[in-house]
Amino acid sequence: MQSEASAIADIAARLGVIPTAPVKNAHRLIAGVEVGERLCRCFELYHQIVHGATMTMEQFILLVVSLAERRILSFEYCGACRGVLVVDCPGAKRWLCPTCRKIPQDALEPLVAKLIDSPSTEGPAAYQESLF
Repeated sequence: MQSEASAIADIAARLGVIPTAPVKNAHRLIAGVEVGERLCRCFELYHQIVHGATMTMEQFILLVVSLAERRILSFEYCGACRGVLVVDCPGAKRWLCPTCRKIPQDALEPLVAKLIDSPSTEGPAAYQESLF
């Protein structure tokens, strides 16, 4: 479910469903026709990309609202591969995706150093690993 939430966060942010800055009362924001259409497109795209997707539309909307408000959940980029992660807002400051957490620390440090030395301004250059 964590990988699915991360995929949704990435798709929703890229389609403009999740605003770049936190929004109070995000449920009002998604009630508009334009955002509602993007929300439906995002849900359809999520189901096309994630085969065997398990999130319902209701869960999807609750996740998007929570990510838009950024009080409980937010999304960040993995410190090693730059993949999108859904994280707790009061959580740690160095996030690693489940795939990168499996990499031994001594092998992970050069990857992180490379990203720090040459940060990308175009968003993550990595791809999402298998969701299942």
